[in-house]
Amino acid sequence: MDPQAGDEDMNYLRQKQGGGWMFRMATPLALIGKPNPWDGKPFGKEIVRGLGTKRIGEAKLKRDVLLADVRKLQLHGHDKLEFSIDQAKAMRDELTRIRAKDKAEAALVRSIVTEQLAMADDSGRVDRKTLKRYAKVAFGEGLPLSEGLRMYCEARSPDSKSAFEPLSKQTFNDLNTAIKHLCAFLQVEETGAVMMDELTNAQTTRFRYDYLPTVSTHRAPNGLSHKTIKKNVTLLKAVWDWAVQVGHLPKSLGNVWASETRIRTRSDAAKATRQDFTAEQMSKLLGATERGTREGDIIRLALAGGCRVSEVALLPLSAVEKDGSGFFIAEGKTRNATRFVPLVGAAQSVLQARLAASAGSGRLFPEWPVRDSSGKSGAVSQWFTRFRREQLGEETDGTLSLHSTRHTWRTVARRARVPESDILQLGGWADETKRTDRTYDHGLTREGLRQTQELIWKAMQDGGYLGGY
Repeated sequence: MDPQAGDEDMNYLRQKQGGGWMFRMATPLALIGKPNPWDGKPFGKEIVRGLGTKRIGEAKLKRDVLLADVRKLQLHGHDKLEFSIDQAKAMRDELTRIRAKDKAEAALVRSIVTEQLAMADDSGRVDRKTLKRYAKVAFGEGLPLSEGLRMYCEARSPDSKSAFEPLSKQTFNDLNTAIKHLCAFLQVEETGAVMMDELTNAQTTRFRYDYLPTVSTHRAPNGLSHKTIKKNVTLLKAVWDWAVQVGHLPKSLGNVWASETRIRTRSDAAKATRQDFTAEQMSKLLGATERGTREGDIIRLALAGGCRVSEVALLPLSAVEKDGSGFFIAEGKTRNATRFVPLVGAAQSVLQARLAASAGSGRLFPEWPVRDSSGKSGAVSQWFTRFRREQLGEETDGTLSLHSTRHTWRTVARRARVPESDILQLGGWADETKRTDRTYDHGLTREGLRQTQELIWKAMQDGGYLGGY
């Protein structure tokens, strides 16, 4: 209650019983929907501001300052309103808040905003596409890509409680790259300028078949490979599929990324593909490195375990068995990457020595730096590329890499007649078969894994792969 409601000098002042004074006035029509300077939110039907005082004199002074600010805004404070996506989202939130209390008031505010959009369109000072995009977002009739991406990344994050499978950090990085390509194709600078519900199948088809093949990067100076193009499209399609699945987009947009044709597209199969090391090549590489060094140990452990190099380089000490008998991989490229990797023979002594040398550092290989952006150690691959060229020649470019140690391990395992299911479990690969017994088969025990690893180790020894180990 206002104890001095009859006093003209009390205009725009209100006081809750026992509380402080507040400023309250009907918002001038010219300001409704425009962002206010105090919190960036759009003006609604009323302007309500706490004055932070119980003293009437101080409240009047603050009231006069606020009133002057409102009058200035009313006269010229919004001549350059941009109708940005952020302003549109703020208006949408404000309308949602108002509608929950009074639907008639929300309808009034919407009509005023619509009139302001029409005036801006008539004046020609704002691009019509910008106004249309603002209206769709403000009135909850469209989904900007920036908003869709934010929700999608939250739903697919490792700590999300949603029903969706989480994505790895690298996949999020790859998605960001795909988004940048899409924005460049659409000739927009920010994702907020892309409305997910406005993207057409014709656009996605041109993006895939006309635009992406012309994109060159420092890693692909001659253009993106067909495999990379397909990955970009697959990552983007997942965002739209998710938005349709959870109801943010209409079901009619479910096929916007369905740009496949009945004519088989070119593959990269004709190009040189990654191979496994020969016994001579592997022994030469091992002989050119030393145990106890970051280079010598990483290549030895990767070969002996059949692991991805990134899995070994990132291993925390807490995941390594104290006796050097193996290590746990908690997460990796796929769900199947989670596994225990036993080590046998000389590889076990390599792990024991490294465990002792790295005590207190937190990681098994603290010497290999980890990029914050990707969570990987790119320095390992960069070192190996130079090392391989020195030892095996530049003609091995495109066919041999540090990942070829994993190919070598698997090749030797198959030649040793190790069952495919055991290879998949030890190496962390997915079983793509549709066997009906998969639900009941829980794989080898740790002892069984060790015995299988010994078979592979012996096969590598007999085949001459471990010279210089």
